[in-house]
Amino acid sequence: RQKTHYEKLAQEIPILKIKDSYLYIPRLVSIIPAYVESMWLQDGTVRAANAGYWYWTWDALQTGFGFLQWGQHEKTKSILQFVNKVKQEDGRLMMNYLHDFQPLQSEVLGLGGDLLVPKLLWAYFNFTGDLSTVRQLYKHSKQIFLGVARKCNKSGFYPITGIFPDYKEEFG
Repeated sequence: RQKTHYEKLAQEIPILKIKDSYLYIPRLVSIIPAYVESMWLQDGTVRAANAGYWYWTWDALQTGFGFLQWGQHEKTKSILQFVNKVKQEDGRLMMNYLHDFQPLQSEVLGLGGDLLVPKLLWAYFNFTGDLSTVRQLYKHSKQIFLGVARKCNKSGFYPITGIFPDYKEEFG
């Protein structure tokens, strides 16, 4: 049953037109949905490809865009609902969690990962037309935008240390 499921997914994804010498690339791309599904846990979570922590918010949000392309809209919705459930009071997202889902790191609002929430919600709506989910999750997206806007300087930029929070002490 799984083989049929993944073969169907592989037939539905966009096909790359590649030179003959790189014919293995379309096959590699065709197995990405199977790889991503193997990382799917529960409740809108996608396991991190890192031994140091279990769940990485940035990866999950990025994966949501892939799920939309593969017609797995409910998984994208689950990701959005999960990050809404675990957001901090000011809208910030924890970027990574340990195996027991205890937060490992909290980030500055606007660091990068949290800005994916409104973008993914908009993409989800464009694929599904599901306005009730947008209404349910809109408050968090608005909270993120307003939080970042408050931090912007006159040029419209906001100061951050970067989008990769690992090893902060080494990057200053």
